[in-house]
Amino acid sequence: MAVAQDRASTAVGQGEGQSAPAPVWSTMCSGASRGSAADCEIEQGAYIQQTGQQLGGIKIRVPAETRQPVIRIQLPLGLFLPAGVTINVDESELIKLPIQTCEPNGCYAGSPVSESLLSAMQKGDQLVISFQNLQKNSITIPFSLSGFTAAYSAIK
Repeated sequence: MAVAQDRASTAVGQGEGQSAPAPVWSTMCSGASRGSAADCEIEQGAYIQQTGQQLGGIKIRVPAETRQPVIRIQLPLGLFLPAGVTINVDESELIKLPIQTCEPNGCYAGSPVSESLLSAMQKGDQLVISFQNLQKNSITIPFSLSGFTAAYSAIK
């Protein structure tokens, strides 16, 4: 499966000879007012090249209230929900998360980010999410961690 890239995306399954722009972690912060603490997040998405449809995405959010990072993974619809989703960095130990909810834009899994996962992401090259479709076929989406440390430093 080939996917297109945009300012905050990564490529999945590109064919030989295809090149795409380097993936970027986009950052965003917002607050209730100028003087209030801001909620900040960084994200990267993966898109199907032929249609531009989003296949998945990773978001790290740092809420103003707790300042503790939370990961949110967006997945497409049509999943085998009992399988959940797994994440790992550079083929390290798998972290399994349950799929929490689905809506018209996709299905979502999330969890607080442990210090060990955050450290692995800052030192790593690639974060991979895996899940199953309704036919129980495994789907894997790699996300580049290039630029993650700088983006996360900007929002923490």
